Amino acid sequence: VGPISVDVKKTLPKFNVEFVPPKPDLYTVDVFWSNRSVKSSPFIIDTRPPVYPENVKCGELLFTLPGEPASLTADTSTAGPGTLTAKCKGDKSGNVDVEIIATSKDEYSISFRPMNEDIYTLSVFFDDQEVNDSPFTGNLLSYPDRVEHTGTSLPEETGDPVALFFDAKDAGRGLPTAKAAGESVGPISVDVKKTLPKFNVEFVPPKPDLYTVDVFWSNRSVKSSPFTIDTRPPTRPENVECGDLIFSVPGKPASLEADTSTAGPGTLTAKCRGEKSGVVPVEIDETAEEKFNISFLPKREDIYTLSVFYNTTEVRESPFVINLHPEKLAEEIIEMPVFSEMPVESIFIPGDFDDEVPKEPEDEEEKPLTLFIEDPLNLMIGTEKEGELVATASGEKTGPAEIDVSRDKDDKHIVLFDPDKPDLYTIDVKWNEEHVPSSPFLVKYIRRTDPSKCRIFGLKDFPPVYQPDDEISFGVDAQNAGDGKLLITADGPSSKKKKSKIEIRSSEDNPAIYNITYHPTASGLHRLHIHWADVPIPGSPVTFQVGDGRPVQSYAYGEPVSLEVHSTTGMKDLVCYAVHEDSGKQFDLNTSELREGKFIFFFEDPGFYWIHIQDNGKEIPGSPYRIRYANPPDPGACKVIGFNSKGYLAIPTHFSIDCSKAESGSLHVKATDPSDDGQSDLKITDEKNGIYSVEYIPKTVGIHQFKITWARASIPGSPFHINVTEFLPEIKTVLKGESSVNIVALGESAEVQIDNVGQHEGDDFIIAHASGEKSGAAEVAVKKEEESYFISFIPSAEDDYTFEIKIKDDDVEGSPFVIKAVEKDSLAKDFIHPEGACHSDVLVGQDVNLIVQANEAKAASDLTVRNEGPAGECDTSVSGEVEGKVGLSFLPTTPGDYLVHVMEKDEDVSGSPFKIRVLGIKSRVTLLKEFSESQKLGDPVEFHVSTIRAGPGNLRITSTGPGKAEVKVIDNKDEVYTCEFKPRVAGKYHLNILWNGEHIRGSPYLLNFLSSHKSLAVFGLELEHVDFHVGVPYMFKLDCEEVGQGILQITCRPQNAAEINLIPVGAHNHYHCEIIPREPGNHVIAVQYNDKHILGSPFNVHFSPSSDASKCQVIQSSVENVEEGINKVTLCVSTEGGGEGELLASVKDAATKEQLPIIVSRSTENEKQYTLEFSIRQGMEYLVSITYGEQHIPQSPFKLSFAGPKGAAHCHAEGEGLNSVQMGKWSQFTVNTADAGPGELSVKIEKEGEAIEPAKIITPLPGNQYEVGYLPTSLGMYTISVLWGDEHISESPFEVRSYHPANASLLSIPEAVSETYIDQPLQFTVKAEDVSEEGELEVILQSPGKMISGQGTKGEDGNYTCTVYAPEPGRYTAHVRWNGEHILGSPFKVKVMTPPKPENVRAYGPGLENGYVGQEGNFTVETGEGGA
Repeated sequence: VGPISVDVKKTLPKFNVEFVPPKPDLYTVDVFWSNRSVKSSPFIIDTRPPVYPENVKCGELLFTLPGEPASLTADTSTAGPGTLTAKCKGDKSGNVDVEIIATSKDEYSISFRPMNEDIYTLSVFFDDQEVNDSPFTGNLLSYPDRVEHTGTSLPEETGDPVALFFDAKDAGRGLPTAKAAGESVGPISVDVKKTLPKFNVEFVPPKPDLYTVDVFWSNRSVKSSPFTIDTRPPTRPENVECGDLIFSVPGKPASLEADTSTAGPGTLTAKCRGEKSGVVPVEIDETAEEKFNISFLPKREDIYTLSVFYNTTEVRESPFVINLHPEKLAEEIIEMPVFSEMPVESIFIPGDFDDEVPKEPEDEEEKPLTLFIEDPLNLMIGTEKEGELVATASGEKTGPAEIDVSRDKDDKHIVLFDPDKPDLYTIDVKWNEEHVPSSPFLVKYIRRTDPSKCRIFGLKDFPPVYQPDDEISFGVDAQNAGDGKLLITADGPSSKKKKSKIEIRSSEDNPAIYNITYHPTASGLHRLHIHWADVPIPGSPVTFQVGDGRPVQSYAYGEPVSLEVHSTTGMKDLVCYAVHEDSGKQFDLNTSELREGKFIFFFEDPGFYWIHIQDNGKEIPGSPYRIRYANPPDPGACKVIGFNSKGYLAIPTHFSIDCSKAESGSLHVKATDPSDDGQSDLKITDEKNGIYSVEYIPKTVGIHQFKITWARASIPGSPFHINVTEFLPEIKTVLKGESSVNIVALGESAEVQIDNVGQHEGDDFIIAHASGEKSGAAEVAVKKEEESYFISFIPSAEDDYTFEIKIKDDDVEGSPFVIKAVEKDSLAKDFIHPEGACHSDVLVGQDVNLIVQANEAKAASDLTVRNEGPAGECDTSVSGEVEGKVGLSFLPTTPGDYLVHVMEKDEDVSGSPFKIRVLGIKSRVTLLKEFSESQKLGDPVEFHVSTIRAGPGNLRITSTGPGKAEVKVIDNKDEVYTCEFKPRVAGKYHLNILWNGEHIRGSPYLLNFLSSHKSLAVFGLELEHVDFHVGVPYMFKLDCEEVGQGILQITCRPQNAAEINLIPVGAHNHYHCEIIPREPGNHVIAVQYNDKHILGSPFNVHFSPSSDASKCQVIQSSVENVEEGINKVTLCVSTEGGGEGELLASVKDAATKEQLPIIVSRSTENEKQYTLEFSIRQGMEYLVSITYGEQHIPQSPFKLSFAGPKGAAHCHAEGEGLNSVQMGKWSQFTVNTADAGPGELSVKIEKEGEAIEPAKIITPLPGNQYEVGYLPTSLGMYTISVLWGDEHISESPFEVRSYHPANASLLSIPEAVSETYIDQPLQFTVKAEDVSEEGELEVILQSPGKMISGQGTKGEDGNYTCTVYAPEPGRYTAHVRWNGEHILGSPFKVKVMTPPKPENVRAYGPGLENGYVGQEGNFTVETGEGGA
């Protein structure tokens, strides 16, 4: 109200200040004494009525889909004066703008627009205090895999529809769509009928066919989609009549006749297999209507099995068997076969095997079999008589080794040897103390060679200038580098008296760790070239600067250089100058600054300097001085490695900071966590090579910040943030196959294994999808075993599949996986290759080892091997046979292509001839360090090319890409070249590195240079993914600065389908672009610059028709009382002027949120009008939502209610005081009379039929509620009658038992049960061993309208076993009380489900009757009546 008059009444020394408030307000009173404020002035006087934020009544948060407004109503009429505010935040979207509009006095609409699938939280405040029920949560996430297919209705007569029923109650926000196609009729129309959360997909089959129905939720396939509906008449495979199988000799066709005339519609198929021949092609020819001839060609002596199927079901009398194999004359001893990558040996011991069996003479030149560690050796040994098999293994260096002997189902012995250490092993296998054939076996195990796994350690961060005869020590760790030899060569000066030398010593504890000592004997630059298996290791060459014998003083950048100088003639007469060691530049030094007998100098350029100090033209003693002036600190050169923006509570997170190129400086890391005390642990370790390791253990959930500085300046990217959550999945993914594209044979499973996931469960824990490029979605199986998950699918067709796996909405490592499915025959033909073949790193002088697949060979002598090389035939050795696999090896001496022919019976085996390319000496040219995937535009990329031992040649480097690039090549005169590559324009470049005109290994290299501008003209748009709508503009920006001057053009085909506007911004080729769709349908948009398409152009786009829900309105309504308390509501909605769209409606009980049935029908007379019919109860409030084209029509959603009779039945009471109480303790319950109309509350208490008057208090609460408190004074049953007026309220009277007081906190529930089945008891334990007093345990299972009593049985240990049965599925609350008081852990929630019924699951098909090795077996499992 502003300033008002004040009256000061004085009776000094006392006085009064008085004023009359004109209206309720917040008043400020300033009081002065001699024109100065008295103590505590000004005074605040609040005459406004009190504020009750708890009285603000908010409606339900209403929301539909992303992009549509979400809103709720708020009523502040009983909350007093105050201001209503709100804020909204999405879990992923962040803060969202909120709009508050006053719809009437004290009533408001609070709304926001969620744009993404997300979980949104809306908090509502009144006078800065959060109101009741706030915050409100809106989940707009959609979960297609949670849509449940509840059933299918098939047509009984022609013209009846097929209906598939779905329930999306747990699928979040979304809209259902569907499409269907018949195998012969093609695509057909589908009708989706929605009464969400349930919906039906219906179609009328035009004719009997096999139909595929794809069902989508929010444009993503629902679980088990696509669905297959077969409306064809039933088939009877048992009615197929087959004749005799007619055959003669190998090489002549075998055939039989089949008659399907009485078997119904279907397809006849057949397959044939020989015991040795494998799969044999089968031909089926139709000789007459529904009569067929089935034939195949047996090429060799064998036993053949022909299986005949009709609609995948095997026919009667199938399979048919013919024997074209001669009788065996005698048993043979199977010779030692060849080893493969996973060797399996077969040895047969005949019945007459005894001590007298002569031994084969030992081969003095017998070479051991060479295998890699992790490749186990298997021996399979069969016998005809009883005896004992003993196997032992011993390493030449490692001594006795573990070896396993077991038996398989055919009673054959299996000997398994899988050592973990390299060595030459002797394996003795004896039967009844005698060696079996070929025993003992010699096997040499080695590690795979990988020089890149070598690691140099022990070098200093910034090596000092060493002096002659210093010992320079470091080490090389080759533990993981496999088989090889360490070779170190040095180039550097030596003194005349003795040469610089290298000492290499293996560690006593671990021979694969080498200690290196280098003794330089002369000053200069020394390089050590380090090779493993003739290949340079990472970090090679190592360089050292050796000085002239005096120590070199180092100074940090900006630090003054101080030299202590003594002169006999006077300091001022000295002449000082400095020479920069690298440039040779000389400049005078100022000698006027003298501090404590020391000259002080300052330098600008970093590097090594020689400082000369002369007295009368002569160097003073000690001059010249050599010093090092460090480079300035470069925080921009610091890199954070391995930083993960996600972390987990109390679990260490690790990352590194590489400051090796940042020059001198100090590192500082400041971590800030969300808590006030900042107790999270931070540990920084200096690794002494310019790299710092950081370990951080977060102690609170939330966003943690890291500010990282070097030399007090922030490094790039700082500050960094980690979002810490409570969940930690320790994920390990294992996918079959080692390449980026995994090869899987049809019928075989593509499987990913995830380990150590703990006990986390839930339908949304793991989400997996597999989809073929051509074949579409594939069914994925998720299986849990202990703490591991196995996710798999079986590809159904030759296709390229994408296999995506998420844990808690995050991709697992490696996801999405790329999988190629091929036929098994194709897999054997195309992908079984010699080990090492077709690899570019096969060099002249290296052994080539091959493993190939034979057909029938029993021994190496059954094969003919011919190796044709560039210099003629090359000698090739054959090493035996194991299960049809043969090992070959040869040593190439000339570079070029080698063709290895492996012949069996004058025919090439599978894959033969094998082509192997052998590279010459030029292949020794290597790139010393691989390129990173992305580079920053403007920074040159420096790399080194080694030509050590490559011989004379010429290095040439070129590039192809979107622009010109600068290339520098510097010959270091040490067979290593330093190169720089710097392009001018961002984009992808192919870098060609050639030696003597030919690409080196790995060339050309792909480098992607990124600009801070991220030019779309270079990197392209994604217009094909934009959701265009007719009349709705779509705007974007294009930056063409990096591609030079030119003209931008954007066109649409057809031209009148869209309006396109281009607005140039500034003078740097920047554009604002606007596309306004005008015509619905599929169109093409081209974006061209200087008449050339940018990346991705032209784009195929779709313009959806636009609808305008604001033009729709309810034009008529009616209400009909159909029975007592029930009203039928009919609404007529007009969509005139609203364009094309779909009208949807729903009715929800405002209190229970229950969806009511509603019928939506379109008028046959006016297609722009719809009729909505639904029934509601009197006295209840409902929310009616009507949308058109996914947008609410005006006023929707709106409330609807019809007054019903009010009274006591509309009052409700709840609270512990109505369940059980304790004598002498006050008990309370609340009564809600808001919906009861006028009346008066009264409470009567009786004990065992007699009215009593214990102390009781009835307290009115805001919102027409009352709190009733009473004090039980004795034990026993109380009857509490709660009346509104003269009538009992709902559920009154209440029966309450009074107990003797007891300490319920001594009892606890160690492990509450969260789920059970209706036919199983809910059983749990109550720990009561510390209870000494007597009491009664009460167990109650409660749900709305239901209360089930249970029992607790006391055991010998003093603990209770509690049991209670739930009568039906649902969600319950379990209450456990001791003498009327809740124990620790009570109450808790329980979900009761329908149990699975495995006896109702049926499996059938040929795959469960018989099968063939290597072929898929198919069968069907029906789970329709299988329950949960």
